[in-house]
Amino acid sequence: PPVMDRVLDVGCGGGAIGFLLKQKGVELVVGVELDPRAAEEARKRLDIVIEVDIEKAELPFEPGHFDCIIFGDILEHLIDPWLTLKHLRNYLTSDGAIICSLPNVRYYKVVQGLLSGRWEYADEGVLDRTHLRFFTLRSMKEMIKGAGFVIARIERRIVTGPKADLIHKLTCGCLADFFTKQYLILARNSPTEFE
Repeated sequence: PPVMDRVLDVGCGGGAIGFLLKQKGVELVVGVELDPRAAEEARKRLDIVIEVDIEKAELPFEPGHFDCIIFGDILEHLIDPWLTLKHLRNYLTSDGAIICSLPNVRYYKVVQGLLSGRWEYADEGVLDRTHLRFFTLRSMKEMIKGAGFVIARIERRIVTGPKADLIHKLTCGCLADFFTKQYLILARNSPTEFE
């Protein structure tokens, strides 16, 4: 796991993740949040909360200030997540890491809807009406690698249930992408960029 003494939580919401990190002994957790109500709640839990649009703001920190940057279900809400990743990489230490969670647009319920001629936004989930960008695992990897990171680990949030479990078993897991609702990706700052 990455060293996490100084963490930047982009799109921190009410600060729940940062609060857990503080309880685990993380020295400094800085949250970035656009929504004023969520930012106010986060201020009760985190060391610093900056209420800005991350795509338009410069952060008041020196390059290399953070050991880890968390992008928890936020990149899909941005106009240009590719540029944001590249820009925020400057705030990471040379051996720092990012942790991203992203919904998978290749999820079987989305594909099933497309095959039926439907693309219906919802209040939450993969087709959340506030999502501006949609990714498959391949496009997630391309975005993260394109920003100068090396992917160290990928985990899946796989849908379970009798039907999904049976199909997963019958196909020996080769359809795992279709049953993955969300990917969690750990990526390290590329050391070659600093040599």
